[in-house]
Amino acid sequence: MKTTYVLIPAVILLASGPGFASTIVQTQEDTLLDVENEFVAPVAFNQFDASLGVLNSITLSLAASFAGTVGVENLSSVPDVAAGIIAGTVTVATNGDTLSVEVFPSAVGPTHHLTAFDGTLDYAGTSGATDSVSGAMITGSVTGPPPDSVLQLFTGSNDIFLTLTATSFPLVEGMETESVTETANATARVTLAYDYTPVPEPGMLPLLAAGLAGLAWIRHRRAGRS
Repeated sequence: MKTTYVLIPAVILLASGPGFASTIVQTQEDTLLDVENEFVAPVAFNQFDASLGVLNSITLSLAASFAGTVGVENLSSVPDVAAGIIAGTVTVATNGDTLSVEVFPSAVGPTHHLTAFDGTLDYAGTSGATDSVSGAMITGSVTGPPPDSVLQLFTGSNDIFLTLTATSFPLVEGMETESVTETANATARVTLAYDYTPVPEPGMLPLLAAGLAGLAWIRHRRAGRS
């Protein structure tokens, strides 16, 4: 029994030590202003240091939302019920789109009961309204490989630059003929995760060997009893 208690810690060290998958996670957050005409920004991450081990896969994640103002005007000659919406896309990608994620956030304004067109296109008055709006974070992710070239692309001692792109446009939900306008900002959070198998440290090798020897001894004892 004493021998068994001595060997158990060695077996646990084997299961939790080097040679099992580890993960490095990096996160960058950015706010892109006035994205109606497409806003593009670089996002930099550290490449994977090959001296740490063998890179198995890369997961690229994106969370994004829109916020801003949206205005709606009823242009018809009868009353209307309408709401303005900010819609669009936010994308993060490597050069050449080897790895890319695209999400489709939106921000919906309140519903307004509008009179017939009051003669002034100002998104105000009795026939129009302008609202501050914000939408929920929409998330997406992708894991590579494939393609196999993605591992080489993200490995090195420098930074890797991804491109963050946001584009918005206005929509309206209404019963009549409306005009709609918007000014939108996008908030984006980009996360890069490296899943890798660490290189065993020299000091851990004797512990690993002891764990393997312990497992062999236990199997030998059990075989002898049977």
